[in-house]
Amino acid sequence: MILQETKVCIVNRMKFKQDISKVLFCSILVLLFVPMIQEEYHWVKVGKLDGYDPHVPQDSALTASTWLTGTYQVAKEQYRERFFGFRNWAIRINNQAKYSLYRRSEADNIVVGKNNYLYGVDYVEAYMGNDFVGEDVIEAKLQRFKELQDTLSELGKHLFIIVTPNKADYFAEYLPNENQTSRVGIKTNYDYYVKGFKTHGINHIDMNQWFLDLKPTAQYPLFPQTGIHLTDYGSILFTDTLIGYVERVLDKDLPDFSWSDMKLSGEARDADNDAERALNLLFKLPYYDLPYPSIHIDDTNKYKPKSLTIGDSFYWTFVHWKGLIKVFDNGDFWYYNREVHPTRQAVSSLNLEEEIKDKEVIFIINSAFNLWRLGFGFDLDLYKHFFPKKVLEDKALLEILIQERMITARKDKKWMALLEERATNAGVPFEKMLYDNVAYVIKQKLQKQ
Repeated sequence: MILQETKVCIVNRMKFKQDISKVLFCSILVLLFVPMIQEEYHWVKVGKLDGYDPHVPQDSALTASTWLTGTYQVAKEQYRERFFGFRNWAIRINNQAKYSLYRRSEADNIVVGKNNYLYGVDYVEAYMGNDFVGEDVIEAKLQRFKELQDTLSELGKHLFIIVTPNKADYFAEYLPNENQTSRVGIKTNYDYYVKGFKTHGINHIDMNQWFLDLKPTAQYPLFPQTGIHLTDYGSILFTDTLIGYVERVLDKDLPDFSWSDMKLSGEARDADNDAERALNLLFKLPYYDLPYPSIHIDDTNKYKPKSLTIGDSFYWTFVHWKGLIKVFDNGDFWYYNREVHPTRQAVSSLNLEEEIKDKEVIFIINSAFNLWRLGFGFDLDLYKHFFPKKVLEDKALLEILIQERMITARKDKKWMALLEERATNAGVPFEKMLYDNVAYVIKQKLQKQ
């Protein structure tokens, strides 16, 4: 009897192992073929990932030439790796695991702070002074801005700069531990530029410091917890300040800007959780309620000046509120001095003299974290327009352009790897190789113009 029971037990164990093997085998088949079926037929709806990828691989056509040269295999592998079935779910699962376990961001441009506060990498770099361009470069830049400001003033035009807030300054207490260091000895572009604006008498509005002053008493949040731009309430203060400033310098009565029916919502709208979306997580992060008002712009019998704005994304909310047509007389917005809005025309295709001819106010919106490239090149365009003979002979100006371009170059990982290889092969320091290459590119560009 005992022997019989033992045999039955052994048989049951063997059967169990066989069943487990079958289950595992079928699971492997599912893991192999279900993504392939999804890739081909898209039978399950999978949400898109947020963010922008400039290097999207293209599928390759199978021909004798592409097969023999190996280009088909390489292109197909890259394409399959990028577009295999359920890839987006796999990425979100991976990102969520790393965020939950290690508070780590898989998005290159997002820094995870304490209590789920999110920052742009550039914001933190500016706060730490890692993008500091140097005192001599800033001084030379300030002198040229003053020269341009005076020249435009003689033509009846008012040039000014608006420095918008840096979230890393505003919420410094929530930065990661490695950024919670003493501020003694740290040099930032913001500190030196704001001091220089005052010394040189350059027209400006320092909203970064104003927001810091407002922080203890602000009625509503000025920055979202999981976004990197201003809340609607922060944008209200920006807009109200901008209109009031232009009214004073022109001595004109501009359209009345007001707001009402402020509502707090637990659901972020528009760009209020743009940093969180860039993380591509599975689950929503917690954040405080955000303010959303009703905006009113009354332009009845009001003066609308001709305006030109060169700036970054902190101006978009004003544009979306139709400020370009309700506050200004069909104002132009040159996004990063590259693209004209609302026409989406390339700035490089425009005639600068014609564009500024009828403008009464020209202002530059530079976030505090973007001051390493103050003016986005617009100041250089103006300088070449008014003082063409000075450009190639101006060593200080050349150094400004080199330092700005070096910061941009460091963000290009492929170019940095190539230059490091060249520096090693040539037996020269990497910084010299980088400087010489950037200087060559800048000189060639200036000579062509």
